[in-house]
Amino acid sequence: MSTTASIPPSDQIHASFGVIFNGYSVSFIGYGFTFYRTSSHSSPSTQRRRYSVRMISLIVLTSCAKPCPVSEAVYFYVVSSLPYFGGLVFVTPKFNVALLLSVITVVVAQWVYAAHLWQMRKSVLSCAIGATSTAALSLGITMVSLSMKQPTFAHWSVPHMKIIISLTHTFVFVATALIFGAMAVSRTERQTPFESSRRLEPAQHLLTHSISHGGLGAALQLACLITFVSRPHKLLWLPFYLVGTKVFINGLIYMYVPRPTTEWLTLTLTPAPSSHRVNSREIPRPGGGSTATSTAAQIGTATTGSVMFSTTRTVDISPAIRRDEDGVYAHSKGAFAAQDRGDAFGDVINAHKD
Repeated sequence: MSTTASIPPSDQIHASFGVIFNGYSVSFIGYGFTFYRTSSHSSPSTQRRRYSVRMISLIVLTSCAKPCPVSEAVYFYVVSSLPYFGGLVFVTPKFNVALLLSVITVVVAQWVYAAHLWQMRKSVLSCAIGATSTAALSLGITMVSLSMKQPTFAHWSVPHMKIIISLTHTFVFVATALIFGAMAVSRTERQTPFESSRRLEPAQHLLTHSISHGGLGAALQLACLITFVSRPHKLLWLPFYLVGTKVFINGLIYMYVPRPTTEWLTLTLTPAPSSHRVNSREIPRPGGGSTATSTAAQIGTATTGSVMFSTTRTVDISPAIRRDEDGVYAHSKGAFAAQDRGDAFGDVINAHKD
């Protein structure tokens, strides 16, 4: 079958060779985050489920195997073939391997998101995400196999190849958008009254909604799809594809890896001139919100003759707080009452000594 009439002039392809290097450079910045979060995930101090550790390890290994073929392909295009071909002409086998690893890694990450949503809600949306990502995997494998048979970048703009690549990007985007919407709805439904009233910092909003829920990955994938459909022969979609896959994988790692979170509580003890008093604990909201007051214990005060003992103490307590992957905070409340009683009894003993 002759496809010469559908292939654009080679000078249009030669002028776009730098896009691979740009996407390669930007995507490599995300590998530092991947290594850092993975080391935190695998540290002995974190107690995670076995399946999450195995799935994250598989995704990280597959993702980190991609830089090797991509690096060699970039060296071939920028250094070796530039004086002879003037830019991107042939698709090297190692570049095809890198594309295949990217498709597999993104689809596996979408399966992990679908399994996570199924555990939370058990809705049909999780099955739709799994089916859409599976279709993207099959189309991606077809795309790579056809690219190996016709190893030229100009062949990517042939009508049937353009349709396959467009459908691959479309299914990946649809699955990512469904994940973002489902994660946002699930987070809203599972918020506690304390968490729904607190105001998150802008950085927390960005990391939670844009990265860990797949919002930024969906935006980059949409840009990749639009760029490819409009100008496939220019290969301007490759930077969006390389960076988008890395951001999406880092978002999954960010969701599963525990972040150290500390909330400081202020405990105020104010004895009243009566036989009993109520200790109140003031809990400042993160971000400068209003305070919440809770009753801790009933502690007796001590008086000696006409001299009344009265004191006010402020104690800062950093409770053990664990934050799961949905941002729900679990406070260990048992230590508060014991701490209140211990401080109050110490005041009473000191008053008797005085």
